[in-house]
Amino acid sequence: MKAAAVHTAGVAHAAKALGGGSPRGGAFNLLDAEALLVALTLSPATYSRNRFYEMYTSPVVQRSRRRAGQIRSIVTALVSDTAAKGSGRLISVEPDAGGGAVMVYDVPSLGMRRTVRLSPIEVALVRYCVGRARGESAPAELVPHASDSEQIGLALQRLSPLPA
Repeated sequence: MKAAAVHTAGVAHAAKALGGGSPRGGAFNLLDAEALLVALTLSPATYSRNRFYEMYTSPVVQRSRRRAGQIRSIVTALVSDTAAKGSGRLISVEPDAGGGAVMVYDVPSLGMRRTVRLSPIEVALVRYCVGRARGESAPAELVPHASDSEQIGLALQRLSPLPA
């Protein structure tokens, strides 16, 4: 089966399992927001707005999509070449009690300083993406942990119609 067909079958399966047969009627409100966040962060074209229009009418999906874009912008700023205009600099990452973190970074060329509170899965995504892009030159706070890949993989499995 082609990848697109498997993917479409997965979304149809999720809609049917969660909403009773059709994506209409709020079935996508029940999709795993965290799993969708991971998918849209790592591969934004996975659930294109044109192919899955009804899915994007759900507030839960809209929030996940917006948050994925914010995480991608953080990663872009932190992995850009230092000569690039949008190159960012990590200032701090302070863990919080819930397993997430508060990250502060700036983009000097834009005069921008940003403070963002990240959930545990968002921290894992930022570390994973920055670590893969920068390798050994990644800031110590953003070196991926072994559990990050596992956490991301488990989230993505929740989108699959097939058992793990």
